[in-house]
Amino acid sequence: MDTTARTPPFGIATAVALLLGITACLCLPALPPWPLFAALLAVGAWLWTRRDWKRIVGPFLLGFGLCGLHVAHALSQQLPAELERQDFIVTGRVVDLPADETRRTRFRLRVDDDVAVPEPLRGRLLQLSWYDPYQAVGPSRRFELRAGSRWRFELRLRAPRGLRNPGVFDSEKTALARGIAATGYVRNPESARQLSSAAGVDAWRGKMSARIAAAVPSSSSRYVQALALGDTRALEDVD
Repeated sequence: MDTTARTPPFGIATAVALLLGITACLCLPALPPWPLFAALLAVGAWLWTRRDWKRIVGPFLLGFGLCGLHVAHALSQQLPAELERQDFIVTGRVVDLPADETRRTRFRLRVDDDVAVPEPLRGRLLQLSWYDPYQAVGPSRRFELRAGSRWRFELRLRAPRGLRNPGVFDSEKTALARGIAATGYVRNPESARQLSSAAGVDAWRGKMSARIAAAVPSSSSRYVQALALGDTRALEDVD
């Protein structure tokens, strides 16, 4: 009997097996060491080349191993536990659009890939809060934290975490999906220094968003900003 015809290398059964392997990996309660995933990936690739019924096991193991390696790499990019709650001096560029709230400004910072920056943070993306920035720097140094500008900050950081209560927003999973290495806040705000003015695509988005807010009635401007520029800062849950 020709078993090769019943187990083709590509097809619906292969796709289902691959997805089942990925799903099984994501359901693990804890992450095993990454060499195990590398071994499963190699075994899965070998089984996929077989010409009998064992071929269908290959995509499952390959999907399991590939997903595990991807997750292990993503977790390795986060701030190590032994470095949490420490203060770091970093320089970097503000990416995306900062969100001004009542007592803080939330923003993302892409840390410079420079030898002067601590090695675990070089080139990484941080989610930060700056509490009472205008009050901290005083009226003589009033500023706006603009997208695309470069800054020097003293930061207190930790690896991304979130509440584990069912039914609430999973901030830890969101941070992992967005590649955020650490969350934290600005320490000693009076020592913050702007190194260069806003530039780049994010700076252009910020300027255009401000122009839309000035030209469009306030009841509609947030929708135009969101649709035209992806600026959802003014949107509420009901929107």
